[in-house]
Amino acid sequence: MKHIWIFLIFFSSLSYASDENRDTAKRLFEVLKMDKLLENKAIAYKDQMETLLDSADISEKELLETKEIYSSVIDEVINFLSTKEVLLAFQQSYSETFSKQELEDLIKFYSSPTGKKFLNQSGQLNKAFMAKIAPQFTAILSKLETVSSNGT
Repeated sequence: MKHIWIFLIFFSSLSYASDENRDTAKRLFEVLKMDKLLENKAIAYKDQMETLLDSADISEKELLETKEIYSSVIDEVINFLSTKEVLLAFQQSYSETFSKQELEDLIKFYSSPTGKKFLNQSGQLNKAFMAKIAPQFTAILSKLETVSSNGT
């Protein structure tokens, strides 16, 4: 019986810390403007995929169909990213990974001028990065498609 009480006390203290961390994680979500950041990442991903597709060796019809599919999927992703479910998943993931102090440190960094600049430039950085590696990345994907279509 003594062990059950120790077990219950231990887990109730974890729950309290977790709730406190979730609140701090929610503040980090707000500082990061994570809902908008995730939406921008999805849009940037769509742009990156279109860049890759533009350099792919496929017919115009396949290109348009594939772009239409990607566009539809990305729109669905953007809608999903604005749900409360995403906020709760963020809170849970971050509160399980970082201590309260670490979350406070992240809030402090992303509230700083450098942190804000990083957040504001991350989409452009990703786009520039993908533009630089698109030809090599497409070549690798083409090899994969060749292997897949040959059944090996």
